[in-house]
Amino acid sequence: MLFWLLDAYYLALERKYRDLFNRERMRTDEPPSFDLNAGNIGIAEYAEAAWSFAVWTIHIPVLVLAVAVAGYGFLHRYLPGLAGRP
Repeated sequence: MLFWLLDAYYLALERKYRDLFNRERMRTDEPPSFDLNAGNIGIAEYAEAAWSFAVWTIHIPVLVLAVAVAGYGFLHRYLPGLAGRP
Protein backbone atom coordinates (compact mmCIF):
# COMPACT_ATOMS: atom_id res chain seq x y z
CA MET A 1 0.00 0.00 0.00
CA LEU A 2 2.82 2.38 0.79
CA PHE A 3 4.34 1.99 -2.68
CA TRP A 4 0.92 2.60 -4.22
CA LEU A 5 0.66 5.89 -2.33
CA LEU A 6 4.20 6.87 -3.28
CA ASP A 7 3.57 6.10 -6.95
CA ALA A 8 0.38 8.17 -6.86
CA TYR A 9 2.20 11.06 -5.20
CA TYR A 10 4.97 11.13 -7.79
CA LEU A 11 2.52 10.79 -10.67
CA ALA A 12 0.46 13.71 -9.34
CA LEU A 13 3.64 15.74 -8.89
CA GLU A 14 4.75 14.91 -12.43
CA ARG A 15 1.40 16.08 -13.76
CA LYS A 16 1.74 19.38 -11.85
CA TYR A 17 5.18 19.98 -13.35
CA ARG A 18 3.93 19.08 -16.82
CA ASP A 19 1.13 21.65 -16.41
CA LEU A 20 3.65 24.24 -15.23
CA PHE A 21 5.86 23.52 -18.24
CA ASN A 22 2.94 23.83 -20.64
CA ARG A 23 1.87 27.15 -19.11
CA GLU A 24 5.38 28.56 -19.43
CA ARG A 25 5.77 27.17 -22.93
CA MET A 26 2.63 28.90 -24.15
CA ARG A 27 3.58 32.32 -22.76
CA THR A 28 4.77 34.55 -25.57
CA ASP A 29 4.27 38.00 -24.04
CA GLU A 30 7.12 37.86 -21.48
CA PRO A 31 10.34 35.95 -20.96
CA PRO A 32 10.13 32.69 -18.99
CA SER A 33 10.09 33.03 -15.22
CA PHE A 34 12.12 29.88 -14.37
CA ASP A 35 9.94 29.44 -11.29
CA LEU A 36 9.80 25.73 -10.40
CA ASN A 37 7.03 26.01 -7.83
CA ALA A 38 4.30 23.81 -9.29
CA GLY A 39 1.96 24.28 -6.33
CA ASN A 40 0.45 21.89 -3.82
CA ILE A 41 -1.14 18.58 -4.71
CA GLY A 42 -4.78 18.44 -3.71
CA ILE A 43 -6.74 15.40 -2.57
CA ALA A 44 -8.59 15.19 -5.89
CA GLU A 45 -5.33 15.22 -7.88
CA TYR A 46 -3.83 12.64 -5.54
CA ALA A 47 -6.86 10.35 -5.83
CA GLU A 48 -6.94 10.76 -9.61
CA ALA A 49 -3.30 9.71 -9.79
CA ALA A 50 -3.85 6.77 -7.42
CA TRP A 51 -6.65 5.38 -9.60
CA SER A 52 -4.97 6.05 -12.92
CA PHE A 53 -4.39 3.08 -15.19
CA ALA A 54 -0.60 3.29 -14.84
CA VAL A 55 -0.74 2.96 -11.05
CA TRP A 56 -3.59 0.62 -10.17
CA THR A 57 -2.74 -2.01 -12.80
CA ILE A 58 0.51 -2.63 -10.94
CA HIS A 59 -0.59 -2.37 -7.32
CA ILE A 60 -4.04 -4.00 -7.28
CA PRO A 61 -2.73 -7.41 -8.48
CA VAL A 62 0.13 -7.25 -5.97
CA LEU A 63 -2.31 -6.41 -3.18
CA VAL A 64 -4.66 -9.25 -4.20
CA LEU A 65 -1.75 -11.68 -4.30
CA ALA A 66 -0.51 -10.56 -0.88
CA VAL A 67 -3.99 -10.99 0.63
CA ALA A 68 -4.33 -14.44 -0.99
CA VAL A 69 -0.95 -15.60 0.34
CA ALA A 70 -1.68 -14.23 3.80
CA GLY A 71 -5.12 -15.84 3.76
CA TYR A 72 -3.69 -19.18 2.73
CA GLY A 73 -1.06 -18.92 5.46
CA PHE A 74 -3.73 -18.15 8.02
CA LEU A 75 -5.86 -21.08 6.89
CA HIS A 76 -2.87 -23.40 6.78
CA ARG A 77 -1.78 -22.49 10.31
CA TYR A 78 -5.01 -21.96 12.25
CA LEU A 79 -7.60 -23.95 10.27
CA PRO A 80 -5.67 -26.87 8.78
CA GLY A 81 -8.80 -28.74 7.68
CA LEU A 82 -9.79 -25.89 5.34
CA ALA A 83 -6.34 -25.58 3.79
CA GLY A 84 -6.28 -29.11 2.46
CA ARG A 85 -4.23 -30.65 5.24
CA PRO A 86 -5.74 -33.46 7.36
